[in-house]
Amino acid sequence: MLLFKTISTTLQHSANRYFTHKKNEELRTQISNKDLIIWNQKIIKEASQINYPKGEALGYANLANRFWLTGEFKKAIEYLNDAEEKSKDINDDFLAGKINQEYSQVYNRMNLPKMALDYNLKAMKSALRLKKDNQDCRFFLRYVYSTRASYFNGAEHSDSSLVYLHKAMKTDLNPLDIGLIAYHYTKYDQNLDSAHYYLKKSLDLIETKRFKHNKYQRAVVLYNYGFFLVCSEKK
Repeated sequence: MLLFKTISTTLQHSANRYFTHKKNEELRTQISNKDLIIWNQKIIKEASQINYPKGEALGYANLANRFWLTGEFKKAIEYLNDAEEKSKDINDDFLAGKINQEYSQVYNRMNLPKMALDYNLKAMKSALRLKKDNQDCRFFLRYVYSTRASYFNGAEHSDSSLVYLHKAMKTDLNPLDIGLIAYHYTKYDQNLDSAHYYLKKSLDLIETKRFKHNKYQRAVVLYNYGFFLVCSEKK
């Protein structure tokens, strides 16, 4: 029942590309991966019937996200190719950024770091042209920064990772990014005072209404806190 109600609601708001993206993100924690795929397939079908190529392109990009997450990279790239084809005559920075960001993450999972960074940079340029007073635009830019930080993760590029984590934090506060900043100060800088400061911020934020039901982010924040406690005992 939830699946068909949300399809109906999304189609009523189909002129708003942010709504389609936002609703997809909300449903990720509410329904199964299979049902989310069905939901996006339905969006694509209905968008096609009302001649709304932006809706089709976003649906294809969302499907690509589902498939690269499960390791089906060939399918993910095929759907992104479809998204590009549908959006080729559309001048829309949010849509272009979304597609390039999904390409970036596919290539990252395929262990092709240069291509991942190149597509992420394209997504970043699009995201920076979006309205900064729109929460969904800030959310997307923060997401682009955060994933770029993850691509630089590791001792060799830890400083670059930290730069983008701070950019993400300043764009849109998120316990995941703040917790990873704390992890950086714990592991690479051995600055436990700074680590404790950011850990407290991330632990407080994870309890707010916006994040308290996000199990993944809670798990990462608690892992970082546990790592901090182990390192503190060694001092």
